[in-house]
Amino acid sequence: MHKHNHTHAMTVGTASRALLIGISINIAYALAEVAVGIRIGSMGLMAVPEEQKEDPFVQGMDKIYKQIMTTLEEIGVKPIEAVGVEFNPDLHNAVMHVEDEEAGENVIVEEFQKGYTYRDCVVRYSMVKVAN
Repeated sequence: MHKHNHTHAMTVGTASRALLIGISINIAYALAEVAVGIRIGSMGLMAVPEEQKEDPFVQGMDKIYKQIMTTLEEIGVKPIEAVGVEFNPDLHNAVMHVEDEEAGENVIVEEFQKGYTYRDCVVRYSMVKVAN
C-alpha cells in the first residue's frame, strides 16, 4: 500500500510539473506576442515617424517593450537568431526562397517574424526567407 501511494504521489508530481511547464510556455508565448505587437505591429514602435520618437507616450511604450524583453530573458525566453545564420528547420520556418549570389547556401537573408525559445522548447518559430 505504501508503494502505491508513493507511485501515485510521483505521478501527480510529474503531471503537475508538466502542467506548470506547459503554462510557462504559454505565458512566454503570450508575452513574446505582446512585445512583438508593441515593437512591429501595424501601429507599433517601428511605425512611429522619427520626429515623434521623443513623444512621452512613444517613450513610455518603448520602456514597456524593453521591460517585457528583459523579463522574458530573465525567465529563460530567448530570441532565435535568424538573419545571416544557416537555416535550421528545428528553429526556423522558411516561407520564401530567393536566389542570391551574395548570400551563402541555405542562409537566412530576411526575418519576417521573430522566433523565441523557452529553455529548450521553441515557443514560436522564426518566419524567414532563405537564400539559394
